[in-house]
Amino acid sequence: MPKLPAFVDRKDDLDSWLLRFERFATTSGWPKESWCTPLSALLTGRALEAFCRLSETEATDYDRVKEVLQKRFRTCSPEKGENPSMCVVRLKTNLERWMKLAEAPQTYEALRDLFVKEQFLDSIPADLSSYLWERRQADLEEVARSAELFLTARKRQLSDRARQGTTHEQNKPPISKKEEIICHNCRKPGHTTQNCRNKATHGRGCYHC
Repeated sequence: MPKLPAFVDRKDDLDSWLLRFERFATTSGWPKESWCTPLSALLTGRALEAFCRLSETEATDYDRVKEVLQKRFRTCSPEKGENPSMCVVRLKTNLERWMKLAEAPQTYEALRDLFVKEQFLDSIPADLSSYLWERRQADLEEVARSAELFLTARKRQLSDRARQGTTHEQNKPPISKKEEIICHNCRKPGHTTQNCRNKATHGRGCYHC
């Protein structure tokens, strides 16, 4: 059986490549729960970056990985040699595939809720986003209630993203306050000797510089 080639960013079509990967994995008899391991080894560029941003739980769920990779239309930029019409058609195709993957009904309300939900999950702390995604709730009110319970149990606020954007950031010790700068010439805080406006006493410069 031929070896499956790696995905080459900005060269390969992601959807076609994923379809080939799925057929290869199925033909090879791989259990679906193990697909993410070989998949991660074959990703490059933006696809690999998107995969690496997933939580450990999400990174083992092939459907979730595929969903994240196929959302690329949101930050999609024109490709080399692509004219405006081609770019618009490609973005439309990507959007339709994303809607199909999300199993969203073709109604205004369903699409509105889908966009709001995805925007919400993309803008909140990573651990909360992963928690809500794992619950797979489609209703916005249910998502909001689950988020409230999560934050209340941890005595946190939704705006704590700066401190809790990622698991790695949560484990960092608090940043200590920088020591106050003291001028060695006038002994006043807030500036260095070089920027001191007071002349050195008795016409002598600061002995530190």
